[in-house]
Amino acid sequence: MNSYECVRESDGSFLVKKLGNSGTYIPLEVTPPGISNVGQTNQPVSINQPKVSKVFVEISNVKQLKPHNLTGAKVISCVVGNNQAEKTTWSNSIRTLYKQIADGTKIIKNSILPIKTVRKVDEGFTFIKDLGISVCVKKTRKNLVKEIIKQAKDNNLTVRMEIELDIGAVLVVNIAKAQ
Repeated sequence: MNSYECVRESDGSFLVKKLGNSGTYIPLEVTPPGISNVGQTNQPVSINQPKVSKVFVEISNVKQLKPHNLTGAKVISCVVGNNQAEKTTWSNSIRTLYKQIADGTKIIKNSILPIKTVRKVDEGFTFIKDLGISVCVKKTRKNLVKEIIKQAKDNNLTVRMEIELDIGAVLVVNIAKAQ
């Protein structure tokens, strides 16, 4: 008898691997079990599924970010110094960080993101009026997090940012101000 291990679920199908075989993954279509009309009510059927607890991963440098896929990730919270980002978005997180630095020259000097010293709001740029710079926030999310880590360290700022990944895990970027 063959035994299989479920690797992941996708669109009602399961991707399984045959145990004891280091070979290929075999897609296995699983259809829901049939429901009998006998004794049916209009009440929804509840299936007790165990809740999966969130996994929190601490990130304090750029190298720890490498194995994580940030495609589809969402910012849960971002606090720079004592300032909380008004809205939990990628662009507001960068904006909050830059406003805390409050020096466009320092930001441009240390940035890994494309920055313009003119008002530009197309092609993924957002304009930060207080600093007179436009920054491209449509880069990969991993680059945005790298920028936050780099700028926080270069400008000696405290940053705590929580990012929820598509898989349900939460990355906690925690940069402490040097003493």
